[in-house]
Amino acid sequence: MTINMKKVLVIITLLAIGYWLLAPVAFAQGGQGIWAGTSGTDGCNVAETGCNLCDAAVVTQNIIIFLTKVAIPLAVAMIVWGAIIFMTAAGSEDRVKKGKDTITKAVIGLIIVLAAWTIVNVTLHTLTGGVSWPWQTIAC
Repeated sequence: MTINMKKVLVIITLLAIGYWLLAPVAFAQGGQGIWAGTSGTDGCNVAETGCNLCDAAVVTQNIIIFLTKVAIPLAVAMIVWGAIIFMTAAGSEDRVKKGKDTITKAVIGLIIVLAAWTIVNVTLHTLTGGVSWPWQTIAC
């Protein structure tokens, strides 16, 4: 059975786009989306409650968490894609190299995403006055 690599790539791309489009609905917290956890009943509302540094940190944190939730499945998909290329190389040194490079770049990208998430999280907690629990959330 021959796998048409272009079809597999199209399917993975369509799944990624579908995930990207549906993720805001799936990850919305209490119907507020990125505004979840800010002051006010409907998120940070300048007219009602005013916005402060903590609200800005919470919104930034929500965006970072959302992007991390998108990046991790994409990295896993790229690792799987690299493994498929590697396994279907049929002795072609170029395809073996391409598969290994894809896996390596996906793992490096995943490490960068997790390191960036950690750095931003520590920075936001430092700016807002300490660590709350659970660690990835900021409470105003």
